[in-house]
Amino acid sequence: LHDADLASWWGVDFPEKASVCGVTRVYCEETRGYVDVAPHVPLYFVFEGMPMGWSWALYFAQSAMEAPFIRALGDHSDGIGGIMRDGRPVPLIGPGKPVGSVYVDNGAVFAASQEDCEKADAAVRRELAASGLVIGKSSPPARSDLLAGYRVDLQAKVVSHQNKRV
Repeated sequence: LHDADLASWWGVDFPEKASVCGVTRVYCEETRGYVDVAPHVPLYFVFEGMPMGWSWALYFAQSAMEAPFIRALGDHSDGIGGIMRDGRPVPLIGPGKPVGSVYVDNGAVFAASQEDCEKADAAVRRELAASGLVIGKSSPPARSDLLAGYRVDLQAKVVSHQNKRV
């Protein structure tokens, strides 16, 4: 998917001639490539990006992050391993079957062992990079972590409430 493939979703409602902005080439969703345009051609100018705060921005950001996690970890029908997804039961963590969690621009991997976690993390990183998504900050494998106000301790198999929200 090219960045511009979704641009027409966020366009202006009135056309302007290409010459108004000196435009000579535009991205065409039908050909999925750039085409030349004459100065007199009316164009509907669009944003080539995803304006945050617009109604579908959150959905697209979530989907963009989920896809690499699914490719890396699978989407197992047996309920063991895969990723946590809205409206579905939380999958169980099993040997060799880690579980990923995605929330918009954040992701986490939970695994039965440090080795499984490191393998899954590497697979997720490869898929994120292949999708053109940049990893800004990362944490090393840990036995417990604070997520959305809860301490998740996989070694003790305990989830406890914390006063601090992340």
